[in-house]
Amino acid sequence: GEVRRDGYQWGDTMSYAMYAFIPRLLWPNKPSVSRGAWFTAYLGAAAREEEATTSTGISATGELYWNFGVPGVVIGMCGIGLFYGLLWRMAGTNPQSPLRMLLYVLVSIPGMLDMPEAVTVYGGILSQFLLFSVIFYVLEMGRGKLATS
Repeated sequence: GEVRRDGYQWGDTMSYAMYAFIPRLLWPNKPSVSRGAWFTAYLGAAAREEEATTSTGISATGELYWNFGVPGVVIGMCGIGLFYGLLWRMAGTNPQSPLRMLLYVLVSIPGMLDMPEAVTVYGGILSQFLLFSVIFYVLEMGRGKLATS
């Protein structure tokens, strides 16, 4: 109904993406990345975001459609699928190490089943990719040094 009434938002509801990827380590007072309280206020269930006592979820599909229509859903969800596939490949075909199994579980259970706003999903995928890339790299470097000793 929002799209019929006001048209596409063309990224306006995704403005939090500008700061979503900045770690709280660098910006401790960063505004909330979750849009649940904002959406609750937008729907009229709270006077302001700060006063919302509940969180109304926006799915990645809904946010992409609201902003860019069907092409946005197709492109955005394909991107999410491709990036989850990248994480899946990082976990390996037979994740026997505890870290690879952790990545496998993070991708398969909370990642794919609990899908919040699109920017939040992309942020989660990026943070998992960076974290596990660094961990796997450090572990490989450590194994290389042990093998040469």
